[in-house]
Amino acid sequence: MTKCDHRVAIIGSRKINKEIEEQIRDIVHETLDQGYCIVTGGALGADFAAMDEAFKHDSKAERITVFLPTT
Repeated sequence: MTKCDHRVAIIGSRKINKEIEEQIRDIVHETLDQGYCIVTGGALGADFAAMDEAFKHDSKAERITVFLPTT
């Protein structure tokens, strides 16, 4: 398991457009490339885009923390 000294939280609206989704994905990609870890929720929209992109770059989820929404 990878140690995370620095984490970046990415959260946002459940309703996002394609432009915002692309920006979120770019931020996640750059953040992971710089060695940081990602923290996000499991909600739809911005959280999902961040989580989905993070798993594409870290399939073992060593640098991803997801706080799932409660019902």
